[in-house]
Amino acid sequence: MPDFPLTRRTFVATVATAMGSVLTQPVNADPRSEPEPEICVFAKPLQWMSQDDLARQLAEWQVAGIEATLRVGGQIEPERLADDLPKLVDILAARNQRIVIAATDVVSVKQPLTETVLSTLAKSGIRYYRLGFQHYRTDKPILPQLDQFTREAHDLAQLNASLGLRGLLQNHAGADYFGAPLWDLARVLEQIDPNHLAVAFDTRHIAIESSQSWPIDYRLVRPSIGAIFCKDAKWEGNKIVDLPLGAGPIASQVFAQVRKDGIPGPISLHMEYIDHQDPQLLPQSIAAITRDLQTLRGWLA
Repeated sequence: MPDFPLTRRTFVATVATAMGSVLTQPVNADPRSEPEPEICVFAKPLQWMSQDDLARQLAEWQVAGIEATLRVGGQIEPERLADDLPKLVDILAARNQRIVIAATDVVSVKQPLTETVLSTLAKSGIRYYRLGFQHYRTDKPILPQLDQFTREAHDLAQLNASLGLRGLLQNHAGADYFGAPLWDLARVLEQIDPNHLAVAFDTRHIAIESSQSWPIDYRLVRPSIGAIFCKDAKWEGNKIVDLPLGAGPIASQVFAQVRKDGIPGPISLHMEYIDHQDPQLLPQSIAAITRDLQTLRGWLA
C-alpha cells in the first residue's frame, strides 16, 4: 500500500496511468482479442449543466466519461486548468466517471500554454487529448504549409511521448481545414508513432467530404487512427444537414468498416444537430444523446 493518502484524484490518476499501457499496444491489433471500446460523450452540448449534474447524467448513461472541453469557451479555460481541473476530476470520479479525452486548443509546442496544459492533463490521469483546429491559407502554396504542420506534429509527438499522452488530430469538414482531405493527415503522420499522435476519425466529416471515396480515405489513415468520433450528417442539395446518429446514408457504413477492422481507441459520441448555445434546449440535447447512445450501442452489438 502507498505511504501517502490515496485521494480520489490520486486513485483516478493511478488507474489511468496503468491504463496508459494500452497506448503502447499496436494500433491495428487483432480485433478478436480487443475488449469493447470505451464510450465517452462530447461535453459541448452539456456545458450548461453543473459539474455534479453532468457527472450524474454520465453515470445514468453508463458511459466511461466525457470528452471534456478544456479550451477557450469550454468547461474550463486553459489559464484556469491547473486550478479547476482537479475539482472536475474529483466530481466525475465520485460517480465512477472520468475525462477520457480532453478537447484543447493545442496545435504547437510553441504556444505559451502548451506544456502547462499537457503536463496538467498527464498529472490528472488524462491520456488522450484532441488538438485544436488548423487552417490552410488558400492564398498561399499548400505543400509548404503542410511541411509546417508536419514539423509541429513531430515536436508535439515528442512532448506527448515524454508525458505518456496520445494527441489526436481530427479529420474535419470544410473548405480550408487541415485534415479535411485526409491524405494530408496520412502524410503528416507517416513517420510518427500513433501511440503519441494519431487520428481522431470522425464519421460525420468523412461522410461529408468523401461520400463516395471514403473507403480509400479510410484505408489511407487507418494505420494512424487512435480514436473514433461518432456523429452523422448528409447533403441536401448544396446544404449540409446534421442528423441523429444512423439517420444519414454514410456514417453507419463507415462505422461498420471500422468495427470490422477493430476499434483502436475510445469512441466519443458527438451530438451536433441541436443548438448547444441555447440553454433552453438542454433537455432536448440530453434526450438526443440518449437516443444516439442507443444507436451506437446497437452498432457495437
